[in-house]
Amino acid sequence: MRSKLLLGQLLLQKRMITPDQLEVALKKQQEQGGLLGDVLLDLGFIQKEKDFLPLLAMQFGVEFVDLKDR
Repeated sequence: MRSKLLLGQLLLQKRMITPDQLEVALKKQQEQGGLLGDVLLDLGFIQKEKDFLPLLAMQFGVEFVDLKDR
C-alpha cells in the first residue's frame, strides 16, 4: 500500500531521524536544492541500503528486495 506521507514524515514516524535532523536537512535542501533523500544521505543522517531504499519502496507501495541477501 502506497504511503500518503512525505519522506520526512515517514522518517520521523519510523524514528529514523529526529525532528532536528529533518529541520537541518530541509534548510540545506532549501538553500542548495536537490531531493530531500539525497540531502539526508549526504548529511549522513540515513544510510542508503539500510534506511532509505526500504522506506522509499514503502512510500511508493512496492516491495523492497535486497539482492545482497540472496
